[in-house]
Amino acid sequence: MRYAYGFEFVEDKEDGGYIVYLPAFDAATQGDNMQDAIIMASDLLRFMIEDHILRGEQLPDPDLGLKPQKGGIVIAVVSDVDLQASEDFITATEAAKVLGVTAPRISHMIRDGLLHGYRDAGATLITLDSVNAQKDSPRKAGRPHK
Repeated sequence: MRYAYGFEFVEDKEDGGYIVYLPAFDAATQGDNMQDAIIMASDLLRFMIEDHILRGEQLPDPDLGLKPQKGGIVIAVVSDVDLQASEDFITATEAAKVLGVTAPRISHMIRDGLLHGYRDAGATLITLDSVNAQKDSPRKAGRPHK
């Protein structure tokens, strides 16, 4: 899916390049020149959107009518986010096989914050990092306490 958000680009007169602010997410990045700053802004936007989706948080308003707050210029930056196309995700069925648990247990582990994942078009995708971390963590014997 394609997302567009307003960024403020401020020329860094001391160090050169640009400081780039993304007020909707309260985040910033920088670039050596305008082209680099736009690429960095697009990467930052993709990262922030992926993070919000994986945490199940609502995305902030794109604020495309943003007014400069720091004396810079406002530019709308676009980023494509396709979590399913990433190699960093596996399906819930694959995660269950890796962890030696059932598919319903994977859903509980996502709900309990033990795994990071999301649902998209009927498929549940889990981050490979969270599966590996769970696999490497020591397990306690017995049923978990409520």
